[in-house]
Amino acid sequence: MNRNIALIWIFTVIVLLLQAAFAYNDLPERIASSFDFNGNPREAGTKESFYLTWLITIFVLNAFVLIMRPIFRWAPASMINVPNRDYWLATPERRAQSCAKLLNMMAGVFSCVNIMLILVFQYIVSVNLHGRPDFPIWIPFLIVPVLMTFPLVWIFRAFRVPKA
Repeated sequence: MNRNIALIWIFTVIVLLLQAAFAYNDLPERIASSFDFNGNPREAGTKESFYLTWLITIFVLNAFVLIMRPIFRWAPASMINVPNRDYWLATPERRAQSCAKLLNMMAGVFSCVNIMLILVFQYIVSVNLHGRPDFPIWIPFLIVPVLMTFPLVWIFRAFRVPKA
């Protein structure tokens, strides 16, 4: 995995965990965690249930980056869907390159997901502590178009057959 991409991904995971840890004592026992399209709270739950759900979400989502390395290495070529698969998975060297490229892409995508989660968590904290958000509810979701287009563009560029 590319060192810079890995560092960005790790940094976003650390920020998510620190953000949750620092906010815990300040938050009330009941937390509004579900919002309508206008950003108004719809439902509230206990702080413990919110944190349990939040931390499980962070760990499960980010575990994919770590779990996929052995899966990409050992899965049959027919199970790996990349452009020009016959070329990229034909030799052990190209398969290793493909694995590295896919892991870089996943770390980049999950870094964006983590940034979105950081913003969502900040929204939830600001509503629960101050009664109003620090920014509109739609701000975190501006990242969604990036999450939709980045992997498509990246994968087709990364898996072109090199010119001989």
